[in-house]
Amino acid sequence: MAVEIKVKSLVVPLDLNIGIDEIIPNDVTVLSITPVATVSGGAVSWIVVLDVGEETGVRYTAQLPATQGTIHTDADITYLIRGIYREFATIGLDITTSPAQDDLATAKAAISQIIPLVPSKGGQKSKAQNALNAVDNLMNNAPMTAVDRADTVANLLKAIDQLTQLSGPNVPGFASTARTAMARVVIIYSAQGLN
Repeated sequence: MAVEIKVKSLVVPLDLNIGIDEIIPNDVTVLSITPVATVSGGAVSWIVVLDVGEETGVRYTAQLPATQGTIHTDADITYLIRGIYREFATIGLDITTSPAQDDLATAKAAISQIIPLVPSKGGQKSKAQNALNAVDNLMNNAPMTAVDRADTVANLLKAIDQLTQLSGPNVPGFASTARTAMARVVIIYSAQGLN
């Protein structure tokens, strides 16, 4: 997961110091921070200096827990006036997590093993690549609505079907691993509701 917070100076002073403090929940692991920030306990803090009309962003990437649920985080935005940081706003973010990511990672790894094993003729390699693309797309764009989940389930079922059509040495074992993981994702999203 990547989070980016953008700030823009709309006031007259030059060199306006903006403080951004992001409170990271205990079950979230921060992987990278841009630009460099101060990290203390569960907080990441940036100080950025902006001129009038200037905009900048701070960003961090994090690994979410494998359990399903909602994670809440807050970013406090402050500005420096006469030597004191004053509160401007608090921005809340709710992130819904899904155990589907682990299954998608398992499916991706198995399909990646299949691709070099299947012949190009008969469309087998393209079927494996299509299944990999479906998994990659889902890993990067989790469905947020019931309609999105219904489309996702349809795409996963099609990818599972394509994997059943593959043959070659060692392919059945990898294909079975990928299909099982993808089937679990179908069950997870179906349980969340489809329209």
